[in-house]
Amino acid sequence: MRLRGTLVMALAVLMGAFGGISAAAQDTAGSLDPGVVNLGHLDFLHDSVPYPVRPSAGHSTTDPGSPIDTWWVYANFNPTTSTYTRTGGGSYDPGTNTYGQGAFDTDDVSRAAVAYLTHYRYYHDLHSLKLARGALRFVVYMQTTSGPNAGNFVLWMQPSGALNLTPTPPDQPNPSDAGASYWMARSIWALGEGYQTFRATDASFASVLSTRMRLAMSKLDTELLAPNYGHFLTLHGYQTPAWLIADGADASSEALLGLSSYTKASGDAEARKLAEELGSGIADFQLGSDRNWPWRALMPWARSVSDWHAWGAHMSMALAMSAGALDRPGWLTAARHDASSFEVHQQLSFGPINGLEPAPNDLSQIAYGNETTVDGLLAVGTATGDDVFRRWAGIAAGWLFGNNPAGVPMYQPDTGVVFDGINGDGTINHNSGAESTIEGLLSLMNAVNDPVASRYLGFAKILDRLTYQKVEAESGARSGQAAVVKPASAWTGEALWSNGEYVDLGPGGSDNLTVTTSTAGHYLLYVVFDKQIAPTESVGVTVDIDGVRVGADQEGGAGAQGVSPNPDYLWIDRLELPKALSAGHHSVGLAYSGSGSVHAKIDAVLLQPAVEWKVLANGSGQQLALYKSLTDEGAATTLPSSRRWEVRLYDRNGRLVDSVTRRGGEAVKLPAYGSAIAASA
Repeated sequence: MRLRGTLVMALAVLMGAFGGISAAAQDTAGSLDPGVVNLGHLDFLHDSVPYPVRPSAGHSTTDPGSPIDTWWVYANFNPTTSTYTRTGGGSYDPGTNTYGQGAFDTDDVSRAAVAYLTHYRYYHDLHSLKLARGALRFVVYMQTTSGPNAGNFVLWMQPSGALNLTPTPPDQPNPSDAGASYWMARSIWALGEGYQTFRATDASFASVLSTRMRLAMSKLDTELLAPNYGHFLTLHGYQTPAWLIADGADASSEALLGLSSYTKASGDAEARKLAEELGSGIADFQLGSDRNWPWRALMPWARSVSDWHAWGAHMSMALAMSAGALDRPGWLTAARHDASSFEVHQQLSFGPINGLEPAPNDLSQIAYGNETTVDGLLAVGTATGDDVFRRWAGIAAGWLFGNNPAGVPMYQPDTGVVFDGINGDGTINHNSGAESTIEGLLSLMNAVNDPVASRYLGFAKILDRLTYQKVEAESGARSGQAAVVKPASAWTGEALWSNGEYVDLGPGGSDNLTVTTSTAGHYLLYVVFDKQIAPTESVGVTVDIDGVRVGADQEGGAGAQGVSPNPDYLWIDRLELPKALSAGHHSVGLAYSGSGSVHAKIDAVLLQPAVEWKVLANGSGQQLALYKSLTDEGAATTLPSSRRWEVRLYDRNGRLVDSVTRRGGEAVKLPAYGSAIAASA
């Protein structure tokens, strides 16, 4: 077990990490000790294979003959013994000691390299430097160096060290080194970070990393960027970048992290060019507004305008970390907007979930999604100099200690275990594989070593909150031409029908839903529907609240289908509710409106507080009250009673507007689309 510092002291600080009665005190309270970082479980996943007597054609690494370091991809929890068993991916054949996929993969080992390099950067731990070198040797070995796929990377390795290019189930691409891939992007990340570190400690090894980086860059350019840069995919009338790795801004953002690191360390002109091309595609794929879905989010997948996921979404981190070095201020603006509008809303609403599709449907949460949120906020805070983002990063990192839907710690400091995830129903997956361990450690290391973020990690107990409510359209009372439809597949190829069903409304059809408010106040209504290729006003619904008309939603006007598998697409529109709602049950009436030739397809409605909030506590009884406004008017909110509060108010872009002191029960007015962090005295 590798445990930095005194664990008992670190845990004591964790449970009482915040104090003080003034805004300045938010910056001087006790911090979580960096010694809480434990590499024990990541080291447990470590293994090695003998260097092959006859390596696969086109595959080699440094120090031939020396064993190759590896990390097992999964570790299954045994509840009887409370121990973990390392295992691979796919069906296991004991006769051949092989898995359908493999025991070790480039996706995880490349990120293990980043984790050990990060640990070395913070703690100067030679053990971490050694294992970072070992992980990079694995990445180098997995790169194909000859033939038509030279420069790409194989994903899977068997326990014997044999490569498995065509696993079961198959990868995309298949064979796994047949094109640009997620594991290529993550390998570029590792090679760039590795070169930046080893050029100062081992010039010979750094030279190898540089050679392999240039080989990967050459393949990426000739295979993907050169023929596609500046071209766009048409998707329901939107134009999305056609030059992203695996069509993903998520994958491309991880490559951008590596290219940016390599550019800073080497000054390489080709790396800079590729970074600028990938970064421009990532930064330009941003949708919505402060008012409308998806709230200025940087989107992860160029083949959907209806799908956002937290896992892999390093877009804001990569843009913020690269903007200065590459002189791209617009990238930082895009990252700031994502952080201040979308990520803050995400933290008080659905959280770092696996799927807005476009409704919050896949509610499962994993460390990979939480890490992208934490490190994105940290990067934006560092690059802009506005420490509100670092505060939110610390709050987000509290996910590891209980600020999550399960309300329990996902990280175990005494072992270094990070659980594999929280299921949509709030139960815990207690397995602890490489990805979860690595990503949890990355977010923890970066947050605990940040002097601002570390002061918020201890606020991990959720006391109260006010957030959205989703109501399925099929749950309502229907009349006239109104029928529940269950598609053959809930997944459309680019979005997901919530609960696998929707309501088809024709002329005279209506659907009456019941929503419930726990707190009186102002609310917004989001309608989740199928946007269709038809004149804008030819299909839609009128909307009543408690029998009073509040507006209409027009659901035609979809643009050209383009590369989408569907002519229509799932989308979310917002309607204002003119009056405050009392606490209790309310009816939402949806009635068909249109020409009659095109039916409306309603998936769900979301009832959203105009001001959402969450109250957190640490182990010492101190509290944080967090607020986000989703309205363009100054919205008032009431602070929790029985305490004095130091309140920081921020505008829609995360800039500090005011700091005020208020008693519990008093009102605070938030700026339009702004936020607030209130600390108890």
